[in-house]
Amino acid sequence: MKQDISRLVYISAGEPDFKQAHSIQTFYTCKYLRNFFPVEIVYPLTIGSLAKKYKFDSYQKNRIIVKRLPATSFGRIAAFFHLPGWAKNTFFLADRILYSILVRLCYVFSRDTIFFSRDTIASLFIRKPIVELHSLEHLETNSLEKLTENLEKKTLYKAESLITITKGLKSLIEDRYGLHCHVVPDAYEPSIFDNLPEKSHARKLLGIKKRSRLVVFSGLKLAEKGADILIRSAKFIPDVDVYIVGGGKEEIDFLGRMAEKLGARNVELVGRVGQKLVALYLAASDVLVLPYPSNIRNEIFTSPLKLFEYMSCRRPIVATSVGSLTEVLGEKDAVFVTPGNPKALAEGIKRAFTGEGNENAERLYRKRHLFTYRQRAKKIARIIKNRK
Repeated sequence: MKQDISRLVYISAGEPDFKQAHSIQTFYTCKYLRNFFPVEIVYPLTIGSLAKKYKFDSYQKNRIIVKRLPATSFGRIAAFFHLPGWAKNTFFLADRILYSILVRLCYVFSRDTIFFSRDTIASLFIRKPIVELHSLEHLETNSLEKLTENLEKKTLYKAESLITITKGLKSLIEDRYGLHCHVVPDAYEPSIFDNLPEKSHARKLLGIKKRSRLVVFSGLKLAEKGADILIRSAKFIPDVDVYIVGGGKEEIDFLGRMAEKLGARNVELVGRVGQKLVALYLAASDVLVLPYPSNIRNEIFTSPLKLFEYMSCRRPIVATSVGSLTEVLGEKDAVFVTPGNPKALAEGIKRAFTGEGNENAERLYRKRHLFTYRQRAKKIARIIKNRK
């Protein structure tokens, strides 16, 4: 029988920046795990983060202890000087290895403590961590694949429990390494995305024409999620306004130039906004789109938290038939289209405007409670309490 748990320490390798998906997911995971265990989050304190005045009011309100540990920034320096890819990857690995050593030293005398992380390198020197896998890093790097895999394997084989966010990633790890994994998909926060205003009111608040036919795509990272395909599809649906919400400045500039070159005047690039404003754009929509291209990230590694947010909006969803979406959505839950095909995407959007998918939207709305962060935390807590 396992000893009582005095606290759960969440080891984050990223910064507490609520503009980043990993930080949002980390916060809400810890917020609801706090219902089961005392929770601490450890964040790296780098030279670059010193200038950023992060606020921790939300953590304090939810009785989550935040600890900042000094960390190196060799990887960022290498990127600044445009060093070769292998050099940048080496330094980024070194940053997280050194950080893992410091975390271990900081908690060397801790007893009855569970360590939880979604980063295999940052938990390299942690004894028996619970690891939540969002990918296998060595399959996405352009150099040092073997070294990265060997480091990842050291963490995987000593982990007390492994959690993956997709069935595809679970199968990959079990087939490749013979290790059992639990599947716990990503989630959304209902306090932000439930109880949205009526469509007309949302449009009034955003200054959008009341009678506009409006398609919305929301994402933090647009390039890898098919925003370019959606822009290319816009010319086939000139009577539809296409709003793309999210993305950093460089992405928006690139997509803006693409839209201008293609003459896609019906495309509006909103840029990155806060979660409450994202929810307002979803409420203003007629149809919601997930134009994910087919690649290893979208087929196996992505648990589509944007899909879970979409579910709360009672809107028809047009989605590409990639693994990360089809393992959550049933055949009749969305209008499915071929990935990477702008014309097929436009045809799917036209079908959604004819009423196809309205019934599916209601069914997905009723299922949304299965994908909240509260429910997710319950599953994770059960795994932790029942670990072998």
